[in-house]
Amino acid sequence: MTTHPARYVRVALSSLGIRCDELSIEDYNPEVFGNFDAVARTDVGILRILYDREFWIEAKQPLPPHLSEQAIASAMDHAMRNKLNSS
Repeated sequence: MTTHPARYVRVALSSLGIRCDELSIEDYNPEVFGNFDAVARTDVGILRILYDREFWIEAKQPLPPHLSEQAIASAMDHAMRNKLNSS
């Protein structure tokens, strides 16, 4: 069973205290490593999230001092692995 990325992306953002108001996931293909391209509209701004065997995060604006693109990518990886292991 494949876990749709919307589930773990929201969990990851929430774990960092980020509220996700809108999430758009495109090019999701569970047969190709689960790759996808997403845009999250959040309370810290717009985040572009890419997954191609690892997470890449691009913030469209400066992030608050307590957050980094790498921290968000790590949270995504952790949430994805937890969801896949619990399925």
